[in-house]
Amino acid sequence: MPTLVEDPPLAVVEPPGIVLERPAAASALRPQRGGGPPHPGENGGGGPERRFPAPRSRLQLGLRLAIASIASLFAAFSLAYVALRWFDGQWRPVPLPGLLFWNTLALASSSVALHYALRRRPEPDPLNDEFGWFVDYGRLRWGLTAAALLGFIFLAGQLAVWLDWLRAGAYTAANPASAFLYLLTLAHALHLVAGWSLLAAAAALAWRGRLRRGAPLLQLASPLWHFLDFLWIYLYLLLRFAR
Repeated sequence: MPTLVEDPPLAVVEPPGIVLERPAAASALRPQRGGGPPHPGENGGGGPERRFPAPRSRLQLGLRLAIASIASLFAAFSLAYVALRWFDGQWRPVPLPGLLFWNTLALASSSVALHYALRRRPEPDPLNDEFGWFVDYGRLRWGLTAAALLGFIFLAGQLAVWLDWLRAGAYTAANPASAFLYLLTLAHALHLVAGWSLLAAAAALAWRGRLRRGAPLLQLASPLWHFLDFLWIYLYLLLRFAR
């Protein structure tokens, strides 16, 4: 039988004066930051990798800083209130209207409704994704709506209290006690308006079916609203028993 002779491999001949480029290694093609040596953990550097905080971690950090700054502000207000209460000879207590108690009850009920809306059901849901969808959207919608509505009732009640103080002649220039009443209640109301805006936006998204349990909006609204609720209870007790 005839013997098959394999053809020799063709050699690549480079024309004179022309150098064919060959693909470089993948590590050499990776761009370096600033043109310097690779960072530890990159391109086989051997050190720990550089990790940056996730967006959710930055969100929680910002929320904690905001709560800490608000707490520090009202702590300073409280110290000034107590100091003037005991050492200012012109201090004259201003009677608190009974509506202030009902406002406090409305805000506390709002916090309870929010907790009810965000509570998980005990039975597992196999259709949940990795972030965890709400199992009961009815509870979510109505709980957030009730929390936002009770918060609005609180703000409307606070407005009625300020008008009652004005009709009673509680002016800031005449009495330092009335000045602190307006300062503490107005400062708290301004912060509460910001929290209420987040809560109302979360309720609107829940009715449209576009709200997740781990949504950044809920991560901001829920802790901030509970904090402002406890802050107002503290301020109410301060105004009630340290007059």
